[in-house]
Amino acid sequence: MTAHAFFLPAQGLPHCGFRKTRPGRKSPRRPRTARSPLRTMRTAASRPPGSCRSFRPEPVAVHQHSLLASECLQLATTQLRRGPPSRSSSAATGPRAPARRRDRRPNPVRKLFSYVAISLDGYYEGPNGEFDWPNVDAEYFEFANQSDAYIDTLLFGRTGYEHMAAHWPNATGPDPEIVEFMNSVAKVVVSSTLEKAEWNNTTLVGSDDLAETVQALKQRPGKEIALFGSVKLTASLLELGLIDELRVLVNPLILGEGRSLFSTLTRRIPLELWRTTTFRSGNVLLTYRPA
Repeated sequence: MTAHAFFLPAQGLPHCGFRKTRPGRKSPRRPRTARSPLRTMRTAASRPPGSCRSFRPEPVAVHQHSLLASECLQLATTQLRRGPPSRSSSAATGPRAPARRRDRRPNPVRKLFSYVAISLDGYYEGPNGEFDWPNVDAEYFEFANQSDAYIDTLLFGRTGYEHMAAHWPNATGPDPEIVEFMNSVAKVVVSSTLEKAEWNNTTLVGSDDLAETVQALKQRPGKEIALFGSVKLTASLLELGLIDELRVLVNPLILGEGRSLFSTLTRRIPLELWRTTTFRSGNVLLTYRPA
């Protein structure tokens, strides 16, 4: 072995040689000073379990275990910097992912909104049931297509359903996307007098317990529920507190006479203006929520 070789203990940690003393002569005792944690780890690691302080391990040439020694020293330094491991950590499995917070909120329900178009003086139909006056254009159809993407169920009363079912199955309107949507989307009709519903993808339910029927529909998974044109059903659901949004499209037109939008209400319903959307055609969409 060459003279310049260093030596390492059998455990592989650095060792700088041994202090020699004359026989029968004790080395002067040095004053006790606080050891650094790294030095303490080196000294402890150089002793085998159960050994005394005067143990001197057999020297091993550095060129045989130099890689192991450097790795052990690096690991010891890293552990000192990190501090003691926590009880929840595991060297075998690695750090744990953060625990997921439990959602204590009540089960979410689907939004039910009612959409009606009215004249400036508050009528949804002319005196003879005319509905040839809504002001629609390309901008309106684009807005309608964007809104339809959030809807997967339509809700109707008997009268509203009969008007829609008479128009849309054979419609060839200016926007084929709306025609496709109206004919393919799931539809629910609430009526105790309608005997059958033949429009595509339509389900007929009774109106004996309106609140329970609509609540069950809102509890189902899915997107928003839209109530189109059924003003009597809208008024009933407003009084029951089941309408989440009321969207009223005001057209720049005065009919002078006709059927009032909420003539069937039996009490006052306080609302809060949530959003206003204006169109170049002069239409204004007012979105209200229960106050």
